Amino acid sequence: MSRTFNATVINSGDFRPVFKFVNKATKEPIDFTGAYIEVEIKDNEGCRRFEGSTDGGQISILDLGTFQLVVPASTMQCLCAGQYAWGGLYALNGGQDSLFTGSVTVKDGVAKK
Repeated sequence: MSRTFNATVINSGDFRPVFKFVNKATKEPIDFTGAYIEVEIKDNEGCRRFEGSTDGGQISILDLGTFQLVVPASTMQCLCAGQYAWGGLYALNGGQDSLFTGSVTVKDGVAKK
């Protein structure tokens, strides 16, 4: 089911992407009720720079098929300008599926608190 999502962000503030997923066969939104969802961001050497999940509170299910990831400014400010890999998965009812992979291009926001 994996899709490709690429993003460009500035490292001086929160990064709050919203994701929407539908079942390819039925075209219906995926019901994430009770699911564990995780998103990771890794640098070019494969080192994890961020991990967010529903259990950790960084991912919130907003609606049927829709969830939001919040990477706080304090984490974003630690990411140097460059390109990072990211991906997401979800686990539900004993199964686990990949949601997406892609890249995050981080630009230097210059001003940081």
